[in-house]
Amino acid sequence: MGNEEYVLPTGISISDAAADRLLASGDGDAALLYIYILRNGGRLNLTSADRQLNMNGRAAAAARSLQNMGLIKGGVQETQKENTAPLVKPGDKLPEYSSEDAKNAVRNDPQFSALVTEVQAVMGNLLTSSGLMELLGFYDYLGLPTDVILLLVAHCVAEHEKKYGADKRPTMRTVRSEAYKWAEKGVFSLEAANEYIKASERAKKRKAEIRRILGLQDRSPSPTEERCITEWAEAGYSDELISAAYDKTVLNTGRMVWKYMDSILKSWEQKGLKTMDEVRTGDRKPEAEDAVGEQPAAGGQEEMARLKEYLKKLKQSGE
Repeated sequence: MGNEEYVLPTGISISDAAADRLLASGDGDAALLYIYILRNGGRLNLTSADRQLNMNGRAAAAARSLQNMGLIKGGVQETQKENTAPLVKPGDKLPEYSSEDAKNAVRNDPQFSALVTEVQAVMGNLLTSSGLMELLGFYDYLGLPTDVILLLVAHCVAEHEKKYGADKRPTMRTVRSEAYKWAEKGVFSLEAANEYIKASERAKKRKAEIRRILGLQDRSPSPTEERCITEWAEAGYSDELISAAYDKTVLNTGRMVWKYMDSILKSWEQKGLKTMDEVRTGDRKPEAEDAVGEQPAAGGQEEMARLKEYLKKLKQSGE
């Protein structure tokens, strides 16, 4: 019995150093969590890990043990809470859930089952198989709490109705885009979600004001224009600075050049110029340079007059 040999399936590997540290620690939870992280491509969502591994709140302690061993990096919450944020990065994709995964979650997870019912009520229709899989991703992979997911869906529905009409509903694929933003921003509580929505509304209003200054009320901005407007709104540039930068751009280039205007605003920001008074005094050439550029000094004027007279005489002698 003591000499049997076993062969592990390929696909998941662990370094000798990591294995030695885990064996020396004698921490079964840490070892189990490390395997979970490997299986999930190096990502750790404490909420999902705790639920899937049946750790009953021990996942955070196991993660701290792995940190102490030097096997994982990054922040770990001191206590396991439902609003613990996963390691979600821009561009990350949801795992490939199957329709069977979604059905099993509905059958075996009362929280997810209740969430499905509530989301369908907000959406006004039954979720398709793909919709269920998307929702499972928000819940299982992103780790968003059920009440936050419900508010997320309600927010997306309201925004979609404003844009396309009261009888229109967003797809769960559309909701996914917003779900990633919330996860990336660490929106894992109702308080954080409400503040995020308020901040988004303020940003939207500010961008509309900037479009008005630039005369863009009658058309939608291009992706480049939208990126600039968003950056200027987030930077907090005042109306007078944006208007002045626009005027300077048109004066110097003869037209609206977005990159040029962006460089002007960033130049003022780098110099710490926040008002037009500061711009007038801090964004001009030194007086000595202005004087040289505008007209010659007194001595230079006399020399120029002598040269003109000399050239006149040469011309007359040549005739």
